[in-house]
Amino acid sequence: MNQVRHGKNGRVEGWMRKLREAILPFFRSSNLPPFHSSILPSFHSSNLPPGRGPGRDGFTMTEILIAVALTALVTAGSLSTFVLCQNIWARTTLDMEVCRRADLAILKMMYGGGTNGGLRSATSVRIGSDRIDYVGTAGIPGCFVLTDDCVVNEYGQVLCRSVDALTFEKDGRLLTITVRVAKEEGRFDAAQEVTKVVNLRNE
Repeated sequence: MNQVRHGKNGRVEGWMRKLREAILPFFRSSNLPPFHSSILPSFHSSNLPPGRGPGRDGFTMTEILIAVALTALVTAGSLSTFVLCQNIWARTTLDMEVCRRADLAILKMMYGGGTNGGLRSATSVRIGSDRIDYVGTAGIPGCFVLTDDCVVNEYGQVLCRSVDALTFEKDGRLLTITVRVAKEEGRFDAAQEVTKVVNLRNE
């Protein structure tokens, strides 16, 4: 085996000598900076890293296993971070959605729509269980009722869905409206309660 390796080293060094003999005249005849043969690499086995030698190019099994392990660690960390960010995004989006629904439902009850002037323009109100009846400035009666998890008006139009609770409290001309919206989406659920006070200026 030593003789075989020695023969291979001899052939490599012979090739390098021929390469130097072919290149040196070119550098000497040109205007390039002085050329030193020492810049040409030597392929003698003594210049190769430990564990390397002629005919042993490539990676060892230990190097491959270390590279695979490091790649797996980086991939696992990146994947867990991605999943965590996705969960935070989904939960935050759901919280914002239920809060927006509750706030929009109260605004629709306060300001009404179309010929319905809403509770701000009511001349009289009557509070019941999960509902409120009122009379507008034009004498047109109206109401807001919680039915089948939805808040609807006197025309049956849905103002908000996924409503868990609807309460009204009256103190003089001040009417307190509280809407609680709860929603479940996939593995996440959210509930938000919004309260606003309306001044019954026409009562």
